[in-house]
Amino acid sequence: MSLVENESKKPSMVGIFSSPIVQLERIKERPLVLIPLLVVLAISIIGSAILAFIPDYSSMTELMIQQGSATEEMIEVLEVMSRVIVLIAGIFTPVLLAILPAFIFWLVAKITGSMVTYKQLVSLMLYISLIAAIGYLFNAVVVALFNLEPTVIVTGIGQFFDSMEPMYSFYSLIDIFTIWYVILTALGLRYVAGFNNGLAWSLPILYSVGSALIGYLSTLAAI
Repeated sequence: MSLVENESKKPSMVGIFSSPIVQLERIKERPLVLIPLLVVLAISIIGSAILAFIPDYSSMTELMIQQGSATEEMIEVLEVMSRVIVLIAGIFTPVLLAILPAFIFWLVAKITGSMVTYKQLVSLMLYISLIAAIGYLFNAVVVALFNLEPTVIVTGIGQFFDSMEPMYSFYSLIDIFTIWYVILTALGLRYVAGFNNGLAWSLPILYSVGSALIGYLSTLAAI
């Protein structure tokens, strides 16, 4: 498909799965924000609602009692708070997954002389965030169906480790949807921002590892 043909069409949310390169070229020419934002929000909110209202949180609260970080009198309040936090996270996380990395990539673009706009990068990250949202919804459905712990991520090796240990944030990087997200981000930075291959691949990898490091330090500080 030629670039002229791509210019006449809007990027497709479904197409990001079946023909990602074509959609990336379309995003560069017609960066949409509202439509992908609404779609990603809807999927994430559904996933959050499933995790907030269906799974049993008793195993998590019992673990907190054993660790001495909570008392039995606090359990009911903690469970309600956990469900509310999960629900709220479904609203704000998709937005942060687009705005924050887009801003970082935009700063790098300014340093390297790329002509990509912030709107193009936000649009790019919103379309790519669809992958993360689908993964989140899939995990939520599996957790609900099999009555697993809400923190279990069944699409990666994180399910074999304790979610309360600091290294869990690094284990969670080895996940089908996370890897897919990194690959699409690298391709997006190559086709939309015009970064060279080395920069396009290193940025999403460093961003993911940096996010895991923050999670590691946060968990370590809470112990």
